[in-house]
Amino acid sequence: MSQWEKLNQNVTITVNRGSAIYYNNIENIGSCNNKIILTYHIVNKKKVGYKKQIEYYENSNNIKTEKYWFDGKSDGVWRSWYDNIQHRLESEGLYFNGKSDGIWRKWYDDDQHTLMFENYYVNDEGGVQRHWYNNNQHTLKSEEHYINGRRDGVWRKWYDNDQQTEGILREPWLRHTLESEHYYVNDEEDGVWRSWYDNDQQTEGILREPWLRHTLEAEQSYANGRRDGVWRKWYNNNQQTEGILREPWLRHTLYSEGYYVNDEEDGIWRHWYDDDQHTLKAEQHFVNGKRHGRYVVFNIDGSIASDDIYVNGIEQ
Repeated sequence: MSQWEKLNQNVTITVNRGSAIYYNNIENIGSCNNKIILTYHIVNKKKVGYKKQIEYYENSNNIKTEKYWFDGKSDGVWRSWYDNIQHRLESEGLYFNGKSDGIWRKWYDDDQHTLMFENYYVNDEGGVQRHWYNNNQHTLKSEEHYINGRRDGVWRKWYDNDQQTEGILREPWLRHTLESEHYYVNDEEDGVWRSWYDNDQQTEGILREPWLRHTLEAEQSYANGRRDGVWRKWYNNNQQTEGILREPWLRHTLYSEGYYVNDEEDGIWRHWYDDDQHTLKAEQHFVNGKRHGRYVVFNIDGSIASDDIYVNGIEQ
Protein backbone atom coordinates (compact mmCIF):
# COMPACT_ATOMS: atom_id res chain seq x y z
CA MET A 1 0.00 0.00 0.00
CA SER A 2 1.39 3.38 -1.00
CA GLN A 3 1.89 6.28 1.33
CA TRP A 4 -0.99 8.20 -0.31
CA GLU A 5 -3.32 5.18 0.03
CA LYS A 6 -2.50 5.07 3.70
CA LEU A 7 -3.48 8.74 4.04
CA ASN A 8 -6.88 8.00 2.55
CA GLN A 9 -7.70 5.93 5.60
CA ASN A 10 -9.02 7.26 8.89
CA VAL A 11 -5.74 7.30 10.78
CA THR A 12 -3.68 9.31 13.23
CA ILE A 13 -0.44 10.57 11.71
CA THR A 14 2.68 11.51 13.64
CA VAL A 15 5.31 13.30 11.56
CA ASN A 16 8.61 12.76 13.33
CA ARG A 17 11.75 14.80 13.04
CA GLY A 18 13.58 13.78 9.90
CA SER A 19 10.56 12.58 7.92
CA ALA A 20 8.36 14.23 5.31
CA ILE A 21 4.79 13.17 4.60
CA TYR A 22 2.77 14.97 1.93
CA TYR A 23 -0.90 15.58 2.55
CA ASN A 24 -3.28 15.60 -0.49
CA ASN A 25 -0.24 15.79 -2.80
CA ILE A 26 0.15 19.51 -2.11
CA GLU A 27 0.93 20.39 1.49
CA ASN A 28 4.23 19.50 3.12
CA ILE A 29 3.35 18.97 6.73
CA GLY A 30 6.40 17.20 8.04
CA SER A 31 9.76 18.68 7.20
CA CYS A 32 11.20 21.71 8.94
CA ASN A 33 14.92 21.26 9.43
CA ASN A 34 14.20 18.06 11.34
CA LYS A 35 12.91 20.11 14.25
CA ILE A 36 9.11 19.73 14.18
CA ILE A 37 6.78 16.93 15.28
CA LEU A 38 3.14 17.02 14.11
CA THR A 39 0.38 14.75 15.35
CA TYR A 40 -3.14 14.90 13.89
CA HIS A 41 -6.10 12.86 12.60
CA ILE A 42 -7.01 12.33 8.95
CA VAL A 43 -10.57 11.47 7.96
CA ASN A 44 -11.50 11.34 4.28
CA LYS A 45 -8.32 13.17 3.28
CA LYS A 46 -9.01 16.00 5.76
CA LYS A 47 -7.28 16.86 9.00
CA VAL A 48 -9.91 16.82 11.74
CA GLY A 49 -10.00 16.94 15.51
CA TYR A 50 -6.92 17.85 17.48
CA LYS A 51 -3.57 18.65 15.92
CA LYS A 52 -0.43 19.01 18.02
CA GLN A 53 2.84 20.64 16.98
CA ILE A 54 6.12 20.51 18.91
CA GLU A 55 9.03 22.60 17.64
CA TYR A 56 12.63 22.20 18.84
CA TYR A 57 15.50 24.68 18.95
CA GLU A 58 17.98 24.37 16.10
CA ASN A 59 21.07 23.73 18.21
CA SER A 60 19.64 21.71 21.08
CA ASN A 61 17.06 19.11 21.96
CA ASN A 62 15.09 21.65 23.99
CA ILE A 63 11.47 22.14 23.06
CA LYS A 64 10.87 25.65 21.72
CA THR A 65 7.08 25.70 21.33
CA GLU A 66 4.09 23.45 21.90
CA LYS A 67 0.86 24.30 20.07
CA TYR A 68 -2.59 22.78 19.56
CA TRP A 69 -5.43 23.13 17.07
CA PHE A 70 -8.93 21.73 16.88
CA ASP A 71 -10.61 21.47 13.48
CA GLY A 72 -8.07 23.93 12.07
CA LYS A 73 -8.49 26.55 14.81
CA SER A 74 -6.04 27.37 17.60
CA ASP A 75 -7.16 25.58 20.76
CA GLY A 76 -5.78 24.57 24.11
CA VAL A 77 -2.67 25.69 25.97
CA TRP A 78 0.17 27.10 23.86
CA ARG A 79 3.61 27.24 25.47
CA SER A 80 7.13 28.39 24.64
CA TRP A 81 10.43 27.77 26.45
CA TYR A 82 13.80 29.46 26.72
CA ASP A 83 16.76 27.62 25.20
CA ASN A 84 18.98 27.17 28.26
CA ILE A 85 20.06 24.48 30.71
CA GLN A 86 17.11 25.11 33.00
CA HIS A 87 14.73 25.10 30.00
CA ARG A 88 12.50 27.64 31.75
CA LEU A 89 9.01 28.34 30.56
CA GLU A 90 8.91 31.59 28.53
CA SER A 91 5.19 32.01 27.89
CA GLU A 92 1.86 30.24 28.31
CA GLY A 93 -1.56 31.10 26.94
CA LEU A 94 -4.92 29.54 26.25
CA TYR A 95 -6.87 29.45 22.99
CA PHE A 96 -10.48 28.41 22.58
CA ASN A 97 -12.13 28.03 19.19
CA GLY A 98 -9.37 30.03 17.50
CA LYS A 99 -9.37 32.96 19.92
CA SER A 100 -7.33 33.91 22.97
CA ASP A 101 -9.26 33.04 26.10
CA GLY A 102 -8.17 33.00 29.72
CA ILE A 103 -4.83 33.95 31.27
CA TRP A 104 -1.74 34.62 29.14
CA ARG A 105 1.60 34.95 30.90
CA LYS A 106 5.23 35.57 30.01
CA TRP A 107 8.27 35.17 32.30
CA TYR A 108 11.78 36.58 32.49
CA ASP A 109 14.68 34.21 31.90
CA ASP A 110 16.20 34.53 35.38
CA ASP A 111 16.85 32.31 38.40
CA GLN A 112 13.64 33.44 40.11
CA HIS A 113 11.61 32.89 36.94
CA THR A 114 9.84 36.19 37.64
CA LEU A 115 6.66 37.12 35.85
CA MET A 116 7.05 39.70 33.07
CA PHE A 117 3.55 39.97 31.67
CA GLU A 118 0.02 38.82 32.44
CA ASN A 119 -3.18 39.41 30.50
CA TYR A 120 -6.74 38.12 30.74
CA TYR A 121 -8.57 37.46 27.50
CA VAL A 122 -12.22 36.77 26.82
CA ASN A 123 -13.08 35.83 23.25
CA ASP A 124 -9.77 37.26 21.92
CA GLU A 125 -10.21 40.58 23.74
CA GLY A 126 -8.05 41.64 26.66
CA GLY A 127 -9.22 42.52 30.16
CA VAL A 128 -6.66 43.51 32.79
CA GLN A 129 -3.09 43.59 31.46
CA ARG A 130 -0.07 43.88 33.78
CA HIS A 131 3.70 44.18 33.26
CA TRP A 132 6.39 43.78 35.94
CA TYR A 133 9.95 45.03 36.30
CA ASN A 134 12.72 42.45 36.57
CA ASN A 135 14.06 43.63 39.92
CA ASN A 136 14.45 42.28 43.45
CA GLN A 137 11.04 43.50 44.57
CA HIS A 138 9.28 42.28 41.39
CA THR A 139 7.50 45.62 41.32
CA LEU A 140 4.63 46.33 38.97
CA LYS A 141 5.50 48.34 35.87
CA SER A 142 2.06 49.00 34.40
CA GLU A 143 -1.59 48.01 34.64
CA GLU A 144 -4.11 48.51 31.84
CA HIS A 145 -7.83 47.79 31.57
CA TYR A 146 -9.81 46.78 28.49
CA ILE A 147 -13.49 46.05 27.88
CA ASN A 148 -14.46 44.33 24.64
CA GLY A 149 -11.01 45.02 23.20
CA ARG A 150 -11.18 48.76 23.86
CA ARG A 151 -9.33 50.79 26.48
CA ASP A 152 -11.70 51.35 29.37
CA GLY A 153 -10.98 52.20 32.99
CA VAL A 154 -7.84 53.23 34.81
CA TRP A 155 -4.33 52.84 33.33
CA ARG A 156 -1.38 53.15 35.71
CA LYS A 157 2.38 53.09 35.32
CA TRP A 158 5.00 52.89 38.10
CA TYR A 159 8.63 53.89 38.39
CA ASP A 160 11.27 51.20 38.84
CA ASN A 161 12.29 52.10 42.38
CA ASP A 162 12.06 50.74 45.90
CA GLN A 163 9.88 53.39 47.53
CA GLN A 164 7.83 51.32 49.91
CA THR A 165 4.69 53.18 50.96
CA GLU A 166 1.62 52.13 52.88
CA GLY A 167 -1.61 50.45 51.91
CA ILE A 168 -1.50 50.55 48.10
CA LEU A 169 -4.63 48.74 47.00
CA ARG A 170 -3.93 46.37 49.91
CA GLU A 171 -1.44 44.63 47.61
CA PRO A 172 2.15 44.90 48.90
CA TRP A 173 3.66 44.07 45.48
CA LEU A 174 2.38 47.45 44.26
CA ARG A 175 4.27 49.43 46.90
CA HIS A 176 6.32 51.83 44.79
CA THR A 177 5.80 55.29 43.36
CA LEU A 178 3.38 56.02 40.55
CA GLU A 179 4.61 57.53 37.30
CA SER A 180 1.22 58.17 35.70
CA GLU A 181 -2.50 57.50 36.04
CA HIS A 182 -4.88 57.78 33.09
CA TYR A 183 -8.54 57.04 32.43
CA TYR A 184 -10.36 55.81 29.35
CA VAL A 185 -14.04 55.37 28.52
CA ASN A 186 -14.86 53.35 25.41
CA ASP A 187 -11.32 53.78 24.03
CA GLU A 188 -11.29 57.57 24.49
CA GLU A 189 -9.36 59.70 26.98
CA ASP A 190 -11.56 60.82 29.85
CA GLY A 191 -11.35 62.36 33.28
CA VAL A 192 -8.27 63.72 35.04
CA TRP A 193 -4.89 62.38 33.91
CA ARG A 194 -1.96 62.73 36.29
CA SER A 195 1.80 62.15 36.16
CA TRP A 196 4.34 62.28 38.99
CA TYR A 197 8.04 63.01 39.35
CA ASP A 198 10.31 60.18 40.48
CA ASN A 199 11.37 61.59 43.82
CA ASP A 200 10.85 61.05 47.53
CA GLN A 201 8.84 64.17 48.37
CA GLN A 202 6.31 62.88 50.83
CA THR A 203 3.28 65.15 51.00
CA GLU A 204 0.05 64.87 52.92
CA GLY A 205 -3.25 63.31 52.04
CA ILE A 206 -2.92 62.94 48.28
CA LEU A 207 -6.27 61.64 47.12
CA ARG A 208 -6.51 60.10 50.58
CA GLU A 209 -4.18 57.42 49.22
CA PRO A 210 -0.78 57.47 50.95
CA TRP A 211 0.85 55.38 48.19
CA LEU A 212 0.70 58.47 45.95
CA ARG A 213 2.91 60.55 48.25
CA HIS A 214 5.35 62.11 45.81
CA THR A 215 5.26 65.36 43.86
CA LEU A 216 2.84 65.84 41.03
CA GLU A 217 4.29 66.71 37.62
CA ALA A 218 1.16 67.35 35.56
CA GLU A 219 -2.61 67.20 35.68
CA GLN A 220 -4.73 67.16 32.53
CA SER A 221 -8.49 67.00 31.98
CA TYR A 222 -10.26 65.14 29.15
CA ALA A 223 -13.86 64.59 28.12
CA ASN A 224 -14.90 62.18 25.35
CA GLY A 225 -11.37 61.97 23.98
CA ARG A 226 -10.83 65.74 23.81
CA ARG A 227 -8.91 68.10 26.07
CA ASP A 228 -11.45 69.81 28.27
CA GLY A 229 -10.94 71.57 31.60
CA VAL A 230 -7.92 72.68 33.58
CA TRP A 231 -4.36 71.67 32.62
CA ARG A 232 -1.56 72.19 35.12
CA LYS A 233 2.15 71.47 35.30
CA TRP A 234 4.47 71.78 38.32
CA TYR A 235 8.19 72.25 38.84
CA ASN A 236 10.12 69.36 40.38
CA ASN A 237 11.08 71.18 43.56
CA ASN A 238 10.29 71.28 47.24
CA GLN A 239 8.84 74.78 47.40
CA GLN A 240 5.97 74.46 49.80
CA THR A 241 3.43 77.17 49.06
CA GLU A 242 0.17 77.88 50.82
CA GLY A 243 -3.22 76.66 49.76
CA ILE A 244 -2.53 75.92 46.12
CA LEU A 245 -5.84 74.69 44.75
CA ARG A 246 -6.78 74.28 48.43
CA GLU A 247 -5.24 70.82 48.20
CA PRO A 248 -2.20 70.42 50.50
CA TRP A 249 -0.83 67.48 48.49
CA LEU A 250 -0.18 69.92 45.61
CA ARG A 251 2.12 72.16 47.68
CA HIS A 252 4.93 72.69 45.22
CA THR A 253 5.28 75.51 42.72
CA LEU A 254 3.24 75.67 39.55
CA TYR A 255 4.95 75.92 36.20
CA SER A 256 1.82 76.60 34.16
CA GLU A 257 -1.97 76.58 34.34
CA GLY A 258 -4.54 76.91 31.59
CA TYR A 259 -7.89 75.70 30.31
CA TYR A 260 -9.22 73.81 27.33
CA VAL A 261 -12.77 73.83 26.00
CA ASN A 262 -13.61 71.22 23.39
CA ASP A 263 -9.93 70.53 22.63
CA GLU A 264 -8.94 74.21 22.23
CA GLU A 265 -7.21 76.67 24.57
CA ASP A 266 -9.71 78.97 26.21
CA GLY A 267 -9.55 81.56 28.99
CA ILE A 268 -6.47 82.67 30.94
CA TRP A 269 -3.17 80.78 30.69
CA ARG A 270 -0.37 81.55 33.16
CA HIS A 271 3.29 80.57 33.57
CA TRP A 272 5.48 81.09 36.66
CA TYR A 273 9.20 81.36 37.44
CA ASP A 274 10.84 78.71 39.61
CA ASP A 275 11.85 81.09 42.40
CA ASP A 276 11.11 81.55 46.10
CA GLN A 277 8.36 84.08 45.42
CA HIS A 278 6.74 82.00 42.67
CA THR A 279 6.80 85.07 40.42
CA LEU A 280 4.39 85.24 37.50
CA LYS A 281 6.25 84.87 34.19
CA ALA A 282 3.51 85.30 31.59
CA GLU A 283 -0.25 85.70 31.28
CA GLN A 284 -2.24 85.36 28.09
CA HIS A 285 -5.86 85.04 27.04
CA PHE A 286 -7.37 82.58 24.54
CA VAL A 287 -10.73 82.27 22.83
CA ASN A 288 -11.47 79.17 20.72
CA GLY A 289 -7.79 78.23 20.53
CA LYS A 290 -6.53 81.68 19.49
CA ARG A 291 -4.89 84.45 21.49
CA HIS A 292 -7.48 87.11 22.19
CA GLY A 293 -6.79 89.96 24.59
CA ARG A 294 -3.65 90.85 26.57
CA TYR A 295 -0.47 88.84 26.41
CA VAL A 296 1.87 90.06 29.17
CA VAL A 297 5.40 88.78 29.85
CA PHE A 298 7.07 89.66 33.17
CA ASN A 299 10.70 89.83 34.25
CA ILE A 300 11.70 87.85 37.29
CA ASP A 301 11.64 91.05 39.39
CA GLY A 302 7.97 91.52 38.52
CA SER A 303 8.41 94.30 35.99
CA ILE A 304 6.73 94.05 32.60
CA ALA A 305 8.94 92.82 29.77
CA SER A 306 6.25 93.05 27.07
CA ASP A 307 2.56 93.85 26.87
CA ASP A 308 0.73 93.05 23.65
CA ILE A 309 -2.87 92.90 22.48
CA TYR A 310 -4.25 90.12 20.26
CA VAL A 311 -7.57 89.92 18.45
CA ASN A 312 -8.61 86.54 17.07
CA GLY A 313 -4.98 85.34 17.04
CA ILE A 314 -3.54 88.44 15.36
CA GLU A 315 -1.25 90.87 17.18
CA GLN A 316 -2.54 94.43 17.08
